Amino acid sequence: MNEKIKPPLNKVLHTIRYISLDIISILIGWLFLSFYRKNLIYHGSYDFSSLAEMIFNDVNFYLGAIIIPFIFIFIFAFSDSYREVYRKSRLKELFTTFLQCLIAVTVVFFVVVLDDYPYYHYKYLYNVYFSYLGVSFASTILLRLSLMTWTKNKIKKGKIVFNTLIIGNNILAERVYHIIYNDRRDTGQHIVGYIKINGGEDFLKDKIPCLSKLDEIDKIIKDYYIEDVYIVLKPEDYDKISNVLSSRNIFNANLYIVSDVKDIIVTSSVKIHPFSNIAYINVPKYLLSTWQIFLKRTIDIFVSFLALILLSPLLIFIAYRVKRSSQGPIIYKQERIGKYGIPFKIYKFRSMYVNAEENGPALSCKDDNRVTPWGRVMRKYRFDELPQFFNVLKGDMSLVGPRPERQYYIDQIVKIVPYYKLLFKLKPGITSWGQVKYGYAENIDQMVERLYYDLLYLDNISLFSDLKILILTVIIVFKGEGK
Repeated sequence: MNEKIKPPLNKVLHTIRYISLDIISILIGWLFLSFYRKNLIYHGSYDFSSLAEMIFNDVNFYLGAIIIPFIFIFIFAFSDSYREVYRKSRLKELFTTFLQCLIAVTVVFFVVVLDDYPYYHYKYLYNVYFSYLGVSFASTILLRLSLMTWTKNKIKKGKIVFNTLIIGNNILAERVYHIIYNDRRDTGQHIVGYIKINGGEDFLKDKIPCLSKLDEIDKIIKDYYIEDVYIVLKPEDYDKISNVLSSRNIFNANLYIVSDVKDIIVTSSVKIHPFSNIAYINVPKYLLSTWQIFLKRTIDIFVSFLALILLSPLLIFIAYRVKRSSQGPIIYKQERIGKYGIPFKIYKFRSMYVNAEENGPALSCKDDNRVTPWGRVMRKYRFDELPQFFNVLKGDMSLVGPRPERQYYIDQIVKIVPYYKLLFKLKPGITSWGQVKYGYAENIDQMVERLYYDLLYLDNISLFSDLKILILTVIIVFKGEGK
């Protein structure tokens, strides 16, 4: 099979369709609310002759028709209604739309309806609130479901497709190909080709085009508008996973790492989902919703700024002690690898003597004579990490995320656990689940052990887990239990 490459999805146009229908439903709700309030207040019954008067003569009606849609659209956008516009579950959309309308109607209710004095009594408020909620939800979900049904029909007819890439050419890759191809009318996945990385027999050569070599994966994902990537490898090929995950563009697609169940369970701690008669690790394009990303970044900035102000006397004292402890700079800068594999300079209070690594990179251990006496105190209470609040403010790091490592150690870790580079999808953090549960690592084996905790964090990332990690970190710091 050798199909033509489909053009990229016009997400902007489809998003405009969603927003346009939402605006129509919002205006329907506002028209109802205005008419309902006017009749209940001034007539005590429904006088439809007042509808025309309201539409043509009421300035407040037009003012609301301009402002209210902004409130609703902001709430819809902030809760990801317009993020993946082509791939929506109708059942999930039903629940999501109700929550969105509940929030938006409540906001409008408090801004508009509570001014209806002297008609401020509970029966009136109940009537207006629930009637407005019912009309807003019904009109919004009906228009959305109609567009979703239209989209689904386009997918079934092959007019809307999601370009899909298979990395691998073994017999398991052939099975994945058949499953995707047989379900293409339902999923819309269109296999544009594969990248050959396995030696021996090529099970896909007569089915889809071989696009290129593995080192050109970034270009392929960009040029072919890839939405989904399936990495299909056997255990003997796991060393190639790190090369695949070195691509920055691959994290802009929905990533599926496919393997036999018995192989994948011993390879990663990431949750495994059933996929026909095989299994896969799913790393979606978006790990957090828009509002969670915004709130996480807001908390990062607020807490870091507040910490630097409140801890300024301590920071000055630590800086003084570092200067007195030994010759050398107060702040130690070191290159670490951040999100998408992009290097950055991490800041720390210097806890070692100058030229501590003149013989090459070396991890610190319990009785490391390279650490200054004051450095041991700082490491116990993790004071040496405090300058990283500046990294958070710069946007290189977050408060919570996997600890950033040096390229030297990453190269060694991926030889043992190639899935390590999945963490490149996250912004590194001052503290992490691995840091809380395991602490500092003294060798590569310990770094690998700590890695599994960070993979669990990747699979269960949420603002609640971040809060839990921050609380546990504070407890560890106050107890001086830093390892």
